Amino acid sequence: MNRYLKMCLNWKVAAALAAAVAAVWVIAPKVAVGVAPLLLIAVCPLSMLLMMATMRGGHQDTSPDHPGGLDTAPSERRLAELKSQMSEVQARQDSLANEIRRLEDRRQEVEGGSEQSRLNR
Repeated sequence: MNRYLKMCLNWKVAAALAAAVAAVWVIAPKVAVGVAPLLLIAVCPLSMLLMMATMRGGHQDTSPDHPGGLDTAPSERRLAELKSQMSEVQARQDSLANEIRRLEDRRQEVEGGSEQSRLNR
């Protein structure tokens, strides 16, 4: 049970909610009695929201040349960058295809040589 509580609770959220209950207790003690159980229940969902926000890590780039940005038209710089990346990938693919052909040719030569030696026996 303790292990599951550690997964659900974030100490920062629990501390913030405890501070909120203390502040409400100082300002309006009668209201704090009603607010405390609600905040106790809210600890787990708020911890999960905080965890999701921190895992996202602030990857919300809204620059116009970013694909997920506000401007949907691709900029010339981004287009040139993608074309450059594509030509690099195509060159790598051609290199790999040549290496595969070379290795297959070598394998056929080796297999052909071993068949020839078997026939000579």
